[in-house]
Amino acid sequence: MARTSDEVKDLLRHVGSGLFAGSGYAGTSTRAVAAAAGVSETLLFKHFGSKAGLFEATTLANFQGSVDRFVSQWSSQPSTGDEDAHARAFLRSLLWFFRDHRGSILALVTVDGAQDDDIGDIQAMAIESFEKVMTVVQRVVLTRANGELYNGVDAEVTAPAVVGTLLSVTVLDGWLFHEGVCQPAFADLDHEVISYIMDGAGHRIATS
Repeated sequence: MARTSDEVKDLLRHVGSGLFAGSGYAGTSTRAVAAAAGVSETLLFKHFGSKAGLFEATTLANFQGSVDRFVSQWSSQPSTGDEDAHARAFLRSLLWFFRDHRGSILALVTVDGAQDDDIGDIQAMAIESFEKVMTVVQRVVLTRANGELYNGVDAEVTAPAVVGTLLSVTVLDGWLFHEGVCQPAFADLDHEVISYIMDGAGHRIATS
C-alpha cells in the first residue's frame, strides 16, 4: 500500500532527526536519509527543499518547541518565597533539559561552519532559543524577587556563563568524564555544579 504524502514527510522527519543527532549536520547526507526512509531523494527535496530545510523542520523545530515549553513552564512558576531553593530547582531542571536534548544540541553545534546557503537562518533561530533560556536564567537565578539583580552581577556576562557551565557538564560529559576518570553520579554532579553557580567558586574556597 502506497504511503500518503503526510506519511512520507513524517517518516523523513523521524529518520532525519535520528541521523542528524547521531552523525551531525555535515555527517548526514540527503541520500542517506532517503535511503534509510526507503524513499527517493527526489521526494525528500520535494517535501523539504534541501538538507537545511529538513534539518530546520526536524532538529531545529523540535529543539525550539522544547525550549518554548521549558521557558513557558518556568515563566509561569512563581517562587514560593525561598528564592535560593527556587533557583536551585530551576538549575536542576535545566541540567536535565540539556541532557534530554543532548543529541539535538550537538547536531545544532555541527551546523557552525557548514557552507549551505540556508544555514545562517538556522543558526540565528538556534541562538534565539538559547537567548530565551538565558533570559529565564537571568530572571530566576540572578534576580531578586523585587526585580533587582543581585549585587555585582553583570547579567549579560553571567547568564551565558551559567548556561555554558551547564552545557559543558551535560553535552560534553563524555570528554570531561572519559574512561579512566571518575564518573560522578548525576545527583552528585548536579549538586556540585549548582553549588558552584549559586555560591561562587571564590566564596566556597574562602569558607572551606
